[in-house]
Amino acid sequence: MREFVPSELAAGLNFRGLQRVNPKFYPSLGSARRREADVIWRLPTRKDRGRYLYFLIEFQSTRDEWMAVRTQVYQGLLWQQVIDEQRPQARAHLHPLLSVVLYNGERRWEAATETGVLIDLSPDSSLWPWQPQVRYCLLDIGAFPRRELVRRSSPVALLFR
Repeated sequence: MREFVPSELAAGLNFRGLQRVNPKFYPSLGSARRREADVIWRLPTRKDRGRYLYFLIEFQSTRDEWMAVRTQVYQGLLWQQVIDEQRPQARAHLHPLLSVVLYNGERRWEAATETGVLIDLSPDSSLWPWQPQVRYCLLDIGAFPRRELVRRSSPVALLFR
C-alpha cells in the first residue's frame, strides 16, 4: 500500500497497528448467500485516535465487467458487519474504506472502476443524485512500466516484476 497508493494517503496511516479483518460476510441470518472478500485490513490513522481505514483488496486474474458493483456490495456488507459488531452510538460516523482491485491478467483492465458509468441514466437526470457512486482503486500489474518497477526496491515491486 505504501508503494502503490498516493503517498499522502499512505503517510497518514499507522502500519504498526495493521489488523486483519474477517472477509466473510453473512448478510442476514436467513440468507443462504454468503459473500466473501479476498482480504480486508484495518489500519489506524496517525492523526485521529480511534479512526481507522478499512482496506479491501480483491485479487483478479480475469477482467470482471461488473467489478464496480461487486466492490460496492463488499463495502456495504463490511460497513453492516462493523455496525453489527461494534454497535456504534446514534449519529456516529462510519470509518472510511478503500477498495483496491489487484489485477494480474494478461490483457489490460478495461472494466469500469466506478458504478456511475454502469448506470443507464444521464447525469443530468433528476434521479442521478440518488444513484450509487462507488469507485475502487485499480492496480493493473501489467500496466506498470517495467523500468518503474525496477527502480523501486520493495517486495511488492519485485512481485509485480
